[in-house]
Amino acid sequence: MKKLLFISIAYFFAGNILLAQTKNLSEINLNEVNLDKEFINDNSLENFSGEFKIQDGQLVFIPNDCSMRDTGMLLKDLDGGDFKTKKWLKKIEKSENKTVNQVLIVGVKSPDAPVIFVKKANIPLKSVKTWSSGSASLYLTSAQELYQSTIKLREDFNLFSVSIEEVEDATLGKITEYTLYDSKCNKLSPDEIKKMSDKELNGLNNSLKIGGDLLLKQAALTGLAALSTNEIANAGMFDKALMGKDALSAGIFQAAIIAQLPKIVKNLEASKKYIEQLRGE
Repeated sequence: MKKLLFISIAYFFAGNILLAQTKNLSEINLNEVNLDKEFINDNSLENFSGEFKIQDGQLVFIPNDCSMRDTGMLLKDLDGGDFKTKKWLKKIEKSENKTVNQVLIVGVKSPDAPVIFVKKANIPLKSVKTWSSGSASLYLTSAQELYQSTIKLREDFNLFSVSIEEVEDATLGKITEYTLYDSKCNKLSPDEIKKMSDKELNGLNNSLKIGGDLLLKQAALTGLAALSTNEIANAGMFDKALMGKDALSAGIFQAAIIAQLPKIVKNLEASKKYIEQLRGE
């Protein structure tokens, strides 16, 4: 086994890789799970995207991150209060496929259990109409379009996620091991990666180009947000209310984009670099 050289990528992912847990979820008592008195601040919080399902009568979060999907994740309120599990269970029961898709969670992963301490959980917004004109309306329209493009990119690209782990090798010492997953979260072996067709690699490159373009649009949203804020501040009372409604909706879309798009693009970048290294051996 050759020592992998992507140290910078490893450093980026080191704080974000959450390995799948093997313990049966039904055996876990949420009251006994804690964060070992870890100090929690905004820098500790992470964004997780996935779906809600019911397993053995429990609310379970199935992350989009393939390395966390083997058993799913249980949820506990970050502040020790009620996570409103009953509310989410009712939403799932009423849903067509008994699943709530595109859930966004802000929280912290427990270091020793398949549990996420949740600060906030949202289901995706439906497309909403604008109520005003000017910057606030443009901000909302642009945010809606970019959110839909982000979801499409995540669902379309073939290499879904990358798991990166620092391990000890008897000969080489500490090395970086990569695990690539396809869009169905099947692990790809090194041989399968080396045999990837030019068409598959072109698809990856195309996804990277699309992702880069979307990141530029994400940055532009910040400018639109600032313009709408200034416009609202100088508007009359009636217009201020309508503009504020549009800006608030746009901000929710923008938060959903920021929670997912940068991670998607970095997954694609890491995938490409690993594939190129394997194919070059």
